[in-house]
Amino acid sequence: MVSHDVQQMLERMSDRMATLLSNDPDWRKEAAQIEEMLDWSDIFVLPEGATPQVWCQSLFKTTALSCLARRMIEFGMEPEEFDRPLDVILSVLPSSRHFD
Repeated sequence: MVSHDVQQMLERMSDRMATLLSNDPDWRKEAAQIEEMLDWSDIFVLPEGATPQVWCQSLFKTTALSCLARRMIEFGMEPEEFDRPLDVILSVLPSSRHFD
């Protein structure tokens, strides 16, 4: 089971990413890049949704992302600090797995 703090962070990460994706008319392209980045990190997800909000909610319901939320908490990071949807995830992936 996911702790309350981790669940709250997952929701904040989802909300921030949805806000950023909503500003991009071609948000599905960026969403595909996020899925690819997670796949490269051995985090396999299949989010669904017709809008950025629904897609992000689906993505962050994946229990595999709880490890990323824990890292964000451990590092004292705030999802609202990020200006790109990819950075919300990229910032908490193990450094050996970052890519641009």
